[in-house]
Amino acid sequence: MAAYATEMWNLAMAGNVQGIWFWAGVYCLLMCTYSVVYQMRVRNWPSVRGTLHNMGIEKFGSTAPVMSEQDHQLAAHYRYEVAGVTYEGHRVSSWVIVASTNLRVLLQRQLNRITLYPPDGVDVYYNPNRPAKSYLLPPGNLGLCLTLVLAVLPLLLYVYRYHAQ
Repeated sequence: MAAYATEMWNLAMAGNVQGIWFWAGVYCLLMCTYSVVYQMRVRNWPSVRGTLHNMGIEKFGSTAPVMSEQDHQLAAHYRYEVAGVTYEGHRVSSWVIVASTNLRVLLQRQLNRITLYPPDGVDVYYNPNRPAKSYLLPPGNLGLCLTLVLAVLPLLLYVYRYHAQ
């Protein structure tokens, strides 16, 4: 196995597509595996009721004059209390999505998943070890499945292309 990894490293350093594809697949596997573990941990975070100050979709990056060339992301500001200490948060989800004007519906779908309580209450999921880190949405099954697919797909395509005969 070490000899194969060394061979792929040498190919990648020479600019060979096979070596680059192999190491890109390994990178995806490692990063997405870390992401799955993190998402599973976040799913087990406790929640408290917080106060929502604002939430919506805001422009991100360039403010190009053409609407279809503008990007957007979710923005939120909320306050919550854990063990008598007040915290402020701004993260909506562990998935940071930046969408074009035409795909803002993805952001709106995320907003629609947030449970609101009259007059301005919201569930806040916080890290029990670092309560200042929080989200309004815990990771869902779709996000976990997508991350798992992204973890293995590049290596499966690599094996199919270079080792399936």
